[in-house]
Amino acid sequence: MNTEKIENASEKLEIKKSWFRKFTRSVRPFKYSEDLLDNIEFRLNDFESFKLEPSINVDQLQLDQINLEFKIKLDQSSLEEELSIDPGLLSLNIFIDDAMLKKRGALFSKNINDLEFDENNDCVLTIEKSEIFKYSWTTKTKITIALVLEKNRELTIGQPYLPGHWLAKKEIPITQESDRPRFVFEVADPQKFKELGLPPDTSYFIKILGDDLNQPIEEVAEIIKIYLSKSVNNVLAKTEGKNLGNSLSDIIGYDLIATILSAGFSDLSEGEELLEDGILYTTADRASKKTGIDRNIIIKWAKEPGAPKLRAMLQSYTGLSKSLLGRD
Repeated sequence: MNTEKIENASEKLEIKKSWFRKFTRSVRPFKYSEDLLDNIEFRLNDFESFKLEPSINVDQLQLDQINLEFKIKLDQSSLEEELSIDPGLLSLNIFIDDAMLKKRGALFSKNINDLEFDENNDCVLTIEKSEIFKYSWTTKTKITIALVLEKNRELTIGQPYLPGHWLAKKEIPITQESDRPRFVFEVADPQKFKELGLPPDTSYFIKILGDDLNQPIEEVAEIIKIYLSKSVNNVLAKTEGKNLGNSLSDIIGYDLIATILSAGFSDLSEGEELLEDGILYTTADRASKKTGIDRNIIIKWAKEPGAPKLRAMLQSYTGLSKSLLGRD
C-alpha cells in the first residue's frame, strides 16, 4: 500500500477527530432550526393561562395535581420551507429525563399531520396522567420537546435520513420554589418582642418593612420578617408532621399569606402593574396553585377590607402553609 496515502488518510482521521472534539453535539450535519420551538408555552393546571417561561416550576405540587399541557405554534407551510422536508415525515415528541430515578422516556409522540391546529396555528398537547405518575418531577428532571424524523429516507447530503434525527428542539428544566428566596424566620425572646413594641409573651409577629410589596421576590427576605417566640418555635420543631405542629404551622401560614396580600394590594397604586416575579404576584400565584382558585379571584378578595373571604379560603385548605411558607 502507498505510504503517502496512509499518511494522508491518517491526517484526515485526526482532522475529523479534532472536528468532533471542537463542536458540541448540537451541531447537525443537516439543516435544522435553532428557534422553531422557542415559543412553546405550558401550564400545570387547566385553570391557569399558558405561559412562556424558561423552566417548569412545579412548586412542590403533588403528582395528582399536575395537569401538564403545552401549546405550540407551527405553520406547516413555513415549516416545510424552513427545513426543506415534508412535515408529514416528522413527529413532535416530548421526552423526559429523570436523573433522580435514572429514567428516560417519552411523554408524547405524534406525527405533525395528526396534530390539531387552530386558525392561529396553535396546537395544545396534553400529557396523560398515567405518564406523569411514572416520574419524580424533582429539580433533577428535564423536559425536551423535539421535531424528529419519523421514517427512513434516502440518504441525501444535508438532509436527515434516519428515524430519530431531530430538526428542532427545546429543553425545559424542572424547578421548585425551594430553589428561590424564602421568608426569613427569626426566633425572638420576650425582650425582642418588647423592642418591637409588643407584649413580651407574643407568640409570633409578621413585620412588613415598607409600604410597597410589589417588589421582586428576591427582596422578600429584606421586606418581610416573621418573628417566632421560643416556645412556638420549639413546638413546631418537636411536632413537625403531627397534628399539633401542622395546625400551628397552618395558623401562622394563613395569617402570613393573608397579611401579605391584604397589605400589599391595599397599598398598590391604581393602575400599577404587578411584577410577574414579584412578592405579591408570586404569593397570589402559589395560593392559586394550591387551592385551584383563580389567581384573579384571590387578588379580588385580597383587596376587600380585612380580606375576610381570603382568610376563610386559606383556612379551609389543610397543609397549604407548608408549601407557601417554604419551611422544611
